[in-house]
Amino acid sequence: MAYYSHQVIRALKDRVEKEAELSASLLANAISIEEQAISRFTLLSEYRKGYLESFNAEIARSIGIELYHNYQSFLAKLNDALETQIKVKASASDQVNYQKTIWQNLQKKKLSYEVLIKRTDQQLILAEKKKDQKLMDEYAVRISRSHVMAQYLGSS
Repeated sequence: MAYYSHQVIRALKDRVEKEAELSASLLANAISIEEQAISRFTLLSEYRKGYLESFNAEIARSIGIELYHNYQSFLAKLNDALETQIKVKASASDQVNYQKTIWQNLQKKKLSYEVLIKRTDQQLILAEKKKDQKLMDEYAVRISRSHVMAQYLGSS
């Protein structure tokens, strides 16, 4: 009976290991997406900063109304892109945290199965030792009986 539960626990551990490997892969992918989102945000921020510097330089040279509106319109689009990228970045961070939690839970489950396997291994070893001891005791009893019988028959 213990042998079969041992096999079941090993099968469950193997399954959790596969799930943990998949989860690690998904976590790595989520981290990559988060890094890309951060990189895009940084790039947009730097582009916006450069564009603002250019805009301020043009204002200092007294630009016309049309050019002023073009700059303002483009800055509004850049701000929208930055806000969108902030949301993408937050979503990517949430996904990383979610995947990390799943991976950590699977690691805990895997460790639990390893503990159970170790316990059942010890139980199987103990059961085997008891079985061997019982066989040795039975053998000793048989030997003892045969010696007693031999002495009894030899003394008659």
